Amino acid sequence: MRTLAIKKWNWIGFALALVVLISGCSGGGPSSSGNIGVPNAQDVLYVANENAQTLMAIDLSSGFDRVSGTGLSSGANDMKIRPGSNELWVLHTFTPEMRRYTIQTDKTQAPVFINSYSLDIFQGSTSPEMFDFSNSGTDFYVTSWNYGCVSLRESATGNDRQDLQVGPRPEGVTVLPNGNVAVAITSYNGTDGLGNLSYGFGEVVLCDSALSGVIVRDTVGINPRVIRYYNNALYIVCSGDFGNTHGTLWKLDPTTLTSTALPIVLNGAYPGDMAIDVDSTGTAWGVLCAVSNDPNGAQALFIVNLTSWQPTQAISMTGNPFRVVTLPHGGTATALKTSNEILVRLRDGTTYYLQAGDGPLAIAAIAK
Repeated sequence: MRTLAIKKWNWIGFALALVVLISGCSGGGPSSSGNIGVPNAQDVLYVANENAQTLMAIDLSSGFDRVSGTGLSSGANDMKIRPGSNELWVLHTFTPEMRRYTIQTDKTQAPVFINSYSLDIFQGSTSPEMFDFSNSGTDFYVTSWNYGCVSLRESATGNDRQDLQVGPRPEGVTVLPNGNVAVAITSYNGTDGLGNLSYGFGEVVLCDSALSGVIVRDTVGINPRVIRYYNNALYIVCSGDFGNTHGTLWKLDPTTLTSTALPIVLNGAYPGDMAIDVDSTGTAWGVLCAVSNDPNGAQALFIVNLTSWQPTQAISMTGNPFRVVTLPHGGTATALKTSNEILVRLRDGTTYYLQAGDGPLAIAAIAK
C-alpha cells in the first residue's frame, strides 16, 4: 500500500543486473483491449475495487463481470481463498478488518458477504498489511505495520491467539509447508533531516507456527515487501527506494534464510508483487509487477526464469500495476490500479486487457 523512499544501497559488484531498462521494455506478444474475454479461459478472477469499494467477479472467458451488493471498506490490500473452503477473504488496511465472503456454486457470480473480523489488535491503528493461512486453513497470520508484529488468529472466530514482535514495519508473510512462518521486515526508519522517508536494511524473519519465537533472521535488500515460496526456496521481492536504489529479487534457503543465488536487480523499477507460474515443462516463472522512476511514469511486468535464475523479458505498460496472481490454468493476471483494468498474460506471451471497477487493488483467481 505504501510508496516510501529509502536510503541508497550500493549494489555494484554484488548483484546480477537486469539488462532490459524500462525505456527499452519489450512488448508481450499480441494483445487485446476491452471486455471481449480471453479465448478458452477456464478461470474466474475476484477483484477488490478500492475507489468504488466493490468486490467484483470477472469470468475471464467472456470478460463479463458481476459486482457484490456489499461494499468493501477502505484499503483492500490483500485477498486469498481459504484452503479447503469456499470462502474468499479480503484484508482492509485502513479500517482495519478482515471481510469474509462465500464463493457461490456458480463461481462467476459475485461472492456473498458473510461477516468481518476486526484486526485492531491493540485498540489502535494497527495497519494490517498482508496475511496468509495455515496449511489447514484453520488459522491465519497477519502482519501489523504500526506495531511491528505478526499475529496468529483463528479462522473460525477471528480471535487473536498469539502476537510476536518481529521488527519494524513488517509487510509480507507466507506459511511454509512445514508450518513455519516467514515475514518480510521493511525496517522503515521514519524521515531524515530533509523530510525524506528512509529505511534500514530489510530482513526476513522465520518463526515457528505457534509464534513462540523467532527461529532465524537474515538481511536482504532494501524494503522487502512480498515473500513467495516454491520448490524449497523463498523468493523475496524488495521494492527499493523509488529513487536511487532499484528493486531486487532474492532467493533464500527456507530453513537457514541464507542466500542461494546473487540477487537480481530490476534496473529502473520498484517491484511490489510477484506471482509464480509453473509451465508444463516444470520451468518456474516469476512475474513481477513494478512501477518505475521513468519521468513519463512507465511501468512494467518483469518475467524471470526462476529455474535458471535469469531475467528474460520486461513488458512496458501504464496503469500502475499493483497486484499480480497466478491463474489456475496457467498465466497471470495483474490489477492496474489507475487505468481500472486487469492485464491477463498467457504463457505464450499473449496479453488481454479487461475492464475492472474503479481502482482495482487486491485480486484472487479460482478455476471454474
